[in-house]
Amino acid sequence: MTDREAKVRVVKTDNAITQSVRDGRPEVLVINRGMRDLQRPDVFRWHLFISIQVLKADENGMPTAAELGPVNETSDAVTEFVLRNETENGAPNILFLAQSTWNGKRELMFRAHNPDLALALLTDKTWDKWKREWEFKLVEDPEWLYGRPILSLLANEQRN
Repeated sequence: MTDREAKVRVVKTDNAITQSVRDGRPEVLVINRGMRDLQRPDVFRWHLFISIQVLKADENGMPTAAELGPVNETSDAVTEFVLRNETENGAPNILFLAQSTWNGKRELMFRAHNPDLALALLTDKTWDKWKREWEFKLVEDPEWLYGRPILSLLANEQRN
């Protein structure tokens, strides 16, 4: 391997569901426990946020019962679409970190290796088929300042 190559064992997705409070509002999080064991976090130095607008929320900012199905379907489809992104070598370019439902939004969080590939994916016209307003932000985060606080919510959980 050259200095520019790294061999990474990709983590298995192992989701934990937890509840929290953010800015005084309830938040439901789905966090990928497997990201705690990522051997080379420096390889995935970009943090990707995707926010999907909830059309009908209750007084706590959570999707109504009728809205939850469409929100889940949309976020599942977006996640599946994003995770198909591969590097030029056929390795995963984007890894799932977490999902948050809070304040009238479904927020998806990922870690990306190659920002150019991720950006090309996110500007693809395929996104037109989802029936929710959405936006994304791709931020260089080599120190995992966005990712580490999410994973710290699992700190009291026993490792298998």
